[in-house]
Amino acid sequence: MEGTTIMSGTGDFGFEDDTDAFVRVRSGATLRKQGGNKVTMPSLTIFNDGTMLIEDGTLLLEAGTELTGAGSLQVNSGGTLATSGGVTDDAVRLTLPSITLSQGTLQVDDGVTRLPEDLNLVGTSEIRTDGNLVLSGQTSGAGSIQSTGNGTLFLNGDGLHAGGATVTEGTLIVANSSASPTG
Repeated sequence: MEGTTIMSGTGDFGFEDDTDAFVRVRSGATLRKQGGNKVTMPSLTIFNDGTMLIEDGTLLLEAGTELTGAGSLQVNSGGTLATSGGVTDDAVRLTLPSITLSQGTLQVDDGVTRLPEDLNLVGTSEIRTDGNLVLSGQTSGAGSIQSTGNGTLFLNGDGLHAGGATVTEGTLIVANSSASPTG
């Protein structure tokens, strides 16, 4: 994808699950998710050296997907980044240097999703954990975390999050910071 590419619509659709398939967003390019539909990316490697914006609807990353590169990902209000990891550990891995929830939603449907890089929160953002989400980078920004769902949100990265966290169901575990091994 070069320049600006828009995934939009009212009906759900997905990419084909193929061992040789991949998505590449080149440096300087933008991939925008618009429309109230859901776009599914199964078992793909997504190389993002540009910008990915989820402005509306849902982008679902299924088991076996890795989102990597030097680019950024932003989830705006009305947008959802969802993962469905299945039962294997490390089933969905997000390794971008810049991930921002700008009043958007990060939803872990099941399995384990790992986010080893930093997560920036702008405004009140929801993290729904029906599976397990492991954040080992630092969370930053002025936004707050609204943790819902019956899964577990693990915050084990360095840094300080001053935006606050509200857990309405499920579990929040804060551990493994450099200042305190027990959190």
